[in-house]
Amino acid sequence: MYYRMEIDKEGLVVIERPLFKSKRIRFDEISSLEIYCKSIVPPLVSATFILIAQGILLTTGRGLITLISMPYSSQLILTALNMPTILCILVALVRVKYVTLRICFQMGDRPLVLHYVLRSVGEKFVRQYSRVRDSTETLEITD
Repeated sequence: MYYRMEIDKEGLVVIERPLFKSKRIRFDEISSLEIYCKSIVPPLVSATFILIAQGILLTTGRGLITLISMPYSSQLILTALNMPTILCILVALVRVKYVTLRICFQMGDRPLVLHYVLRSVGEKFVRQYSRVRDSTETLEITD
């Protein structure tokens, strides 16, 4: 999903989503920002087990007889056997590319959870927020 997040000079965080109206949040309302990344291990382990099962299936006599007896469909069968592996690898790539951003509020309201935020956008947003938050805290301390 596409999110456009910006930090204004007035201390507002503007979040624009495609099918929803934009949301404005003030800095003093935010208590914490959290980024959650999904692990790529489960889909890669699944892909490994699928490849092992395919190897066992094709090395047994029955798998080879099936492929040999159908002259032109062997490519189709091999492609169909590899589709679950390809799907697992695609899921791992999506898990690497996207994160979940959770914005917690000080008033105890329900946190705002943004799913499928690009990793680079989420990290950039958290860096900008922490930089601005740190600069406002140092100004408050010196006053």
